[in-house]
Amino acid sequence: MCPDSRTVYCIDTSILIDLHRHYPRDIFGRLWSNLEALVREDRAIAPKQVREELKAWDDSLYQWAVRQRRMFRGLGADQVPRVAAVLAAFPALAHSDRRTEAADPFLVALALAEKETSLFGADYCVVTSEARRPKGQRIPNACEHFGLRCLSLFEFMKAEGWKF
Repeated sequence: MCPDSRTVYCIDTSILIDLHRHYPRDIFGRLWSNLEALVREDRAIAPKQVREELKAWDDSLYQWAVRQRRMFRGLGADQVPRVAAVLAAFPALAHSDRRTEAADPFLVALALAEKETSLFGADYCVVTSEARRPKGQRIPNACEHFGLRCLSLFEFMKAEGWKF
């Protein structure tokens, strides 16, 4: 499959953790270089809450995220009503038992806001390790509800035409 340079991926915390755990940079350097190239092209983005969630994980992954400043987006005014809409439809995405602000509703809201305000017709999709569940309160369920594409790690790599 030929990659579409108009596709922008909103990356979930789970994807970065899975990459770090199962595809370490010292062995899969090309994979990480490919991801960093997407970040430089503004085609791999995430809400700043994803970076904050990484603080609780491996320090080297968090340090990598800190170096990818361009990837992480603050909450814009156009996202606020979309976060509210996501939480109204999927309140469990807030993870009220956490000490930090859960990234999930912000991830979906970022993809929605960017897609709806894109001037150049870019396709925005979410990339997560979560699986859709019937009547679930998960990222893929929210994406389906709001008409967003949602990809797994392998679907993301395939969409970009990455081969290793």
